[in-house]
Amino acid sequence: MVVALQGCLSTQSDREPAAVEVLGQGNRCGDLETGARWIEPGALEGLDLEHKADRALLLISQGERPTGGYGVNLDETTVDGDTVIVYLRLQAPGDDELVTQALTRPCLVLGIPRDAAVVELRQREGGVLASLEVPERDE
Repeated sequence: MVVALQGCLSTQSDREPAAVEVLGQGNRCGDLETGARWIEPGALEGLDLEHKADRALLLISQGERPTGGYGVNLDETTVDGDTVIVYLRLQAPGDDELVTQALTRPCLVLGIPRDAAVVELRQREGGVLASLEVPERDE
């Protein structure tokens, strides 16, 4: 299920620019550790991800958290040459916020165009979080 389209890739050619897509999001789909990795369709329980051959699936996880109130959200995407820059908002509950008392694993799954070479994950106030090469399409 496509939740939203965010940002566009600008290209030098006449073809239509590809967009980074939010393909899934939740509070129980991430890894135990914070980070980002490429995944295959069907790799995550609880998320039914649509497979598109022109997209690589990128899982961004906030790791295991002790309560609710955490989240990973797409803020904006831009392009610098063949690098897609993804700006993220990482949420955490405030000190006085009421949250569920359960372990969570917040995540965001993005569909990244395979014509990009590199994806940089950034926070506006924190700089580069990770830089990953986009995997080539399996034939």
